[in-house]
Amino acid sequence: MEEHSETAAQARSWAREAAIIVDPLLVEVFAFAWAEGGDVPPEVLLRMAYLQGYQDALAEPERGGLLKRLGVQVPPLIRPTKSAPRSRRPKGSSDSSGK
Repeated sequence: MEEHSETAAQARSWAREAAIIVDPLLVEVFAFAWAEGGDVPPEVLLRMAYLQGYQDALAEPERGGLLKRLGVQVPPLIRPTKSAPRSRRPKGSSDSSGK
């Protein structure tokens, strides 16, 4: 039981630190919600926050900078695998059946 309370305490501590760092990054999302009188569905706010985070991540000078500030491990970069080039036939050429 002691392990659970220690994990919960760590989660609360991380959540407080994340709020201090992340909340200012969501100013536009909060401003939109307040301008609408708080009558914005939660799923819309979540999508807006996700998109704002994605945009912020693309603009970070150092990949994973926000995660590093929060003490979270940065996942490895996923590189797309190269697929074999598709053969292209010139327009108007016949198919392989010779028809």
